[in-house]
Amino acid sequence: MERFSVRSAAQGVVGGVIAGTVVAAWFFVTDAWAGSAFETPTRLANAVLHTSFNGPWPRAVLAYTVMHYGVFVSLGVAGLWALTLLDLEPGLLVGAGFGLGVLNAVHYGGVLVTNANLLTVVPVAQVVLANLLGGIAMMAYLHRALAIQSPFGLNALRSSPVAFGGVTTGLIGAAAVAFWFLLVDLAKGGPFLTPAILGSALLLGSPDRSAVLVGPGVIAAYTFAHIAVFVVLGLVFVRVMSGEQATSNFWARLVALLVLVEALFYGTLFLLGGWVVQQLGWFVILVANAVAAASMGLWIRGRGLSTVPARRGQARAAAPRAEHVITLRTYWVCWGILLVLTMIMLLLEGSGFPREAAVLFLVIAMLIKATVIAAWFMHLRYERVALVASVAGATLATAAVLFFLLIPDALNVAKSAGK
Repeated sequence: MERFSVRSAAQGVVGGVIAGTVVAAWFFVTDAWAGSAFETPTRLANAVLHTSFNGPWPRAVLAYTVMHYGVFVSLGVAGLWALTLLDLEPGLLVGAGFGLGVLNAVHYGGVLVTNANLLTVVPVAQVVLANLLGGIAMMAYLHRALAIQSPFGLNALRSSPVAFGGVTTGLIGAAAVAFWFLLVDLAKGGPFLTPAILGSALLLGSPDRSAVLVGPGVIAAYTFAHIAVFVVLGLVFVRVMSGEQATSNFWARLVALLVLVEALFYGTLFLLGGWVVQQLGWFVILVANAVAAASMGLWIRGRGLSTVPARRGQARAAAPRAEHVITLRTYWVCWGILLVLTMIMLLLEGSGFPREAAVLFLVIAMLIKATVIAAWFMHLRYERVALVASVAGATLATAAVLFFLLIPDALNVAKSAGK
């Protein structure tokens, strides 16, 4: 990428305006859906500015809009400057990370500055999804404005048949499950009830059926999480159901993956609360996961994706490795990012920050720190996808094992504290 200049700053301003507009449009739609237009900016203005706009609502909307776009313009310029320093091209994954990490951190970081309880003002699910869309929109504009040659979004996946096959396979499975539960909900007379139940339990921590929130924000946020999980499963399916013996062991591998999906899904539901399984029905869940596994497996077999990894591995083995050099300035920028995130995480300890938002921020901050360390200090950004996937997969698998080993102790502590 070119060096940061006045023109780059102007492009960052436009990118920030676009991201801010996408976020504003999201909340406008959700407010209009709920029958209270401009409710979100009015409540945010009252919370952040510690005042009450008793007059016409345009005053509150205008006050918060000025502050809203000021923050997003600053983030647009700072984001492009950081991309230039790190020599990182704007792309779909960068946009998603910027939205989930930076934009959410700034939103909830406002609590530390203004002492406003933003968690109760706007639901977490809506904030996370809005910032995700805003980050992707910003990087999409910068990708076009900077005339980046590499493709953006799903087109970038076409250069990697394994990744593209995994994503398409995951989308097929996600659509199959969503369609099944839609039919079940329609038969019960409550469309979109299942994503509302799962979203309320997963994102809002609802303890029972009476606390379920059936709204566009919860449903949309859960849908995003649903798709993300199935994209990961799609990548796993493509990798597992491939190889020289893929054809002869096709159904055996499919059944093994089905058992894995069932175990993960039921385990997650029981962690959220047994009432979720009772509401959905164990047989309905079993059929849903079976439909997902079958549709994904048949898609892999029908599209010939089982032979892609072998061909890809042979091609990469024959390709020469490119040299790379990481400058000292890049290391200093990475160190600065790690230091800032660590300081913010330490400040959260005694700040009175809402527990749910604090946990969300800590998880996002730790993921960002791990990504920075792995990408630049460990040089994984310049390695082959297979090596990166191996390191990331092993790390996540170890974390999952440790997490499930600690669950019994955590439940005992919680039970003791309840007494």
